[in-house]
Amino acid sequence: MEEIAKTLNSIIEGTVIEELLSSQGKRLYFPHGIVSQSQEASKAKCTINATAGVALKSGHYITHPIFEECDGLVSTDEMVSYAPTSGLLALRKEWDAHIQKENPILKQRLHSLPVVTSGLTHAISLISQLFIDENTDIAVIDPSWDNYHLIFEVVHQAKIHSLPLFDIHNWKNICNSCKKEKIVFLFNFPNNPTGFTPSNEQMIEISEFLLQLAEKGKKILVIVDDAYFGLFHTDTCARQSLFSYISDLHENLLAVKCDAATKESLVWGFRVGFITYAGKNLTYQHYESLIEKTKGAIRATISSASMVSQSLLLKVLRDSSYSSTVEGVKSEMKKRYEKVIDRVKFYEGEKFLTPLPANSGYFISFYYKGDALQLRATLLKEGIGIISLGEHIIRIAYSAVNIEAIDQLVDTLLEGAKKLWK
Repeated sequence: MEEIAKTLNSIIEGTVIEELLSSQGKRLYFPHGIVSQSQEASKAKCTINATAGVALKSGHYITHPIFEECDGLVSTDEMVSYAPTSGLLALRKEWDAHIQKENPILKQRLHSLPVVTSGLTHAISLISQLFIDENTDIAVIDPSWDNYHLIFEVVHQAKIHSLPLFDIHNWKNICNSCKKEKIVFLFNFPNNPTGFTPSNEQMIEISEFLLQLAEKGKKILVIVDDAYFGLFHTDTCARQSLFSYISDLHENLLAVKCDAATKESLVWGFRVGFITYAGKNLTYQHYESLIEKTKGAIRATISSASMVSQSLLLKVLRDSSYSSTVEGVKSEMKKRYEKVIDRVKFYEGEKFLTPLPANSGYFISFYYKGDALQLRATLLKEGIGIISLGEHIIRIAYSAVNIEAIDQLVDTLLEGAKKLWK
């Protein structure tokens, strides 16, 4: 093992991080190679800097002149240069301020500076490299986003245990089947595909459940997927991330917040995500060591996230219209959600298609007693696109549907389900 990795491991020795790292995570480090040495030369403001493999003239990038048409927003240098492996420092600080504003509890809790990833999927994939070994026990909310199974089961060969979203009281029995000392949890609120966020009381209940496991000696990694954070449509939703509740819960628990500008900042194709770490009694030194390992994983896969996306996002976050624009979209999503709920009420009592609890996010899902795949195929012929998940779950993304078309969407879904069921 490289000496750098050994040094990082010695810093986190005796912490829950050491207990949770995968075999690959223990080996990972950010090398003192080309990227690191180039960054040192830049910081030293060398008169002649012959380190990076880029085309420069008088310190500026030699690129296509057409990009100069964008100079009013971002310079050509801000578009085509390489971003630091951990992301633009200014963007990392801006996002940290953003999540603290949205989650006031974090202002009193020591946590890492966010690391920039190439989208939220990449963030979860990086965490898997760092912490998931073959046969690692992972408890995932059910129903869930299908990509979790691809990342954890197919790529990393972990063992997934399903936690029923609406039955917290049954989680204890399921976790009893996890015999290893280490267990990983993944929570996603607002949930994809159901569009459900727990209440404040339920968040506390989840925290207490995790605390009990930690007090029994379990070494726990909690991945919090906050892809749809902030899209709360009713007063029942907890307004702060689960990450906030558990960020200082117990020495045996490491919390990881995976989020992204994707939905929160309305920049879906930018592919800019973030990883933030928190744990009880962890220090800045511990976090920096973990960040260096995370940088190693980034360096070994994509080297760094898109510079132009980070530069544009930083401009957006700092713009005076940012908050009002985002709040306007949240308001529109809430109106569409309410329209869906109102229309679904016309079909109360129809037992063949039951709406699952929903109060947030982009989606609402239904349990269909028939064949969900067949229903999807039938509606597709009628010009209506929906998602079937497994045998019996139907998901509709009202976020992508004009409010005046929602009645037609719900009516076609319910009537189609009724015909097939008969």
